[in-house]
Amino acid sequence: MTTATAAPPPGGGAGGAGRPDRWLAAGPGLQWLGCRGFHLRASGALDERARRLSHEELAVAEMFAAEGHLVRSLPESRRGGRRPDLEVCGSPVEVKSYLRLGERAGPPTAESVFNKLMDAAGQADAAVLYGRGSGLSPATVRGGLARLAVEGRDRRLRVVRAVGDGFDLAWIRRPGLVRAMEGGARRPGPRRPDLGL
Repeated sequence: MTTATAAPPPGGGAGGAGRPDRWLAAGPGLQWLGCRGFHLRASGALDERARRLSHEELAVAEMFAAEGHLVRSLPESRRGGRRPDLEVCGSPVEVKSYLRLGERAGPPTAESVFNKLMDAAGQADAAVLYGRGSGLSPATVRGGLARLAVEGRDRRLRVVRAVGDGFDLAWIRRPGLVRAMEGGARRPGPRRPDLGL
């Protein structure tokens, strides 16, 4: 298991008492932790009636649906407030994407990952960074998470998934949040995969 942490600044970090948050990598094959069910891939569906999704949002929504999740687009706020892009099995998800490498000066930086995650935290407790074709790397995502662990002021963000060329990774903030997200009492049903945490 890998973690993304960084040394807290003098006087303590966002984790309180001088401790930064810890972002723990989720095991392979378990790329979405916001859902309370274990799905068969054939059971997924995408409902785009509330709002047409951008190309990047649609790619993420189709990815979740292919994994067996029930996905629907969320409408824009009528009052000008910020809303998440998707609802995945009842959980709000914000999608943050990057321009393709030919449309930008260079690949994304750890600072841009940090900024996108801070922005996403204002909209949902789960974020997907979609970076296919942008040059986004796992090391860059880990760097942004390490900065978020120390400087992140919005405690809402609990799950981060990053999808790029040749990788699909997920992190959760502290192991206790996995139990909280799965719910307290276990309902009868299919057995959950072992999180390995």
